[in-house]
Amino acid sequence: MASISQRDLRPVMFSEFLQHRSAGQAAANICAVSNENVVTRWTVFRGFKRFKDGDVSFEDAPRSGRLPAANDDA
Repeated sequence: MASISQRDLRPVMFSEFLQHRSAGQAAANICAVSNENVVTRWTVFRGFKRFKDGDVSFEDAPRSGRLPAANDDA
């Protein structure tokens, strides 16, 4: 089975959040369904915190810093 992207994982975490599951229960459920260790309890905990704070978007937040540059010298 292909790995699940973070973008695809957030709606699944949100569903677990709406069912009032703990981060540990949610991580175990997600890993059991996917037959892989696709998410940790800590990742789900951070996602749940975002949801509790009102951020229910499933898109990545913009990141600060410099964009990586391609090395054409190689």
